[in-house]
Amino acid sequence: MELVDESIDVIDLFAVHAYAVAYLLACAGVGLLASVAFESARRAQTVGAGSVFGLFLLDTFTFDTDYEWLGDIAFSRYFDPGAILVAGDVSWADLAVLSSAVVVLVVASSEYFERQDLAG
Repeated sequence: MELVDESIDVIDLFAVHAYAVAYLLACAGVGLLASVAFESARRAQTVGAGSVFGLFLLDTFTFDTDYEWLGDIAFSRYFDPGAILVAGDVSWADLAVLSSAVVVLVVASSEYFERQDLAG
């Protein structure tokens, strides 16, 4: 496919969209945990969206600094669509980190929900 005198491999385009699913599921996992932790829907939405945005800012401001290790907790650190589209590089390790984060967040949300449900 060619857009604006630049070619993009269709396989790479598919790969970046497939990779984005793991990234978006990780972001949704943060929202799921927030919705279980707070009784108010408004507060849960604010905390969930604020956490994802805050993690993005943390990644952005610590990139290529002495505090770069702080940004390792941000999901955006593990999703680089440019590397996939330009060079065709898919980092399986980063995909594994995102997938693991999804599993951990969903399991933690489920356990927390069960304990809240039994206690209340």
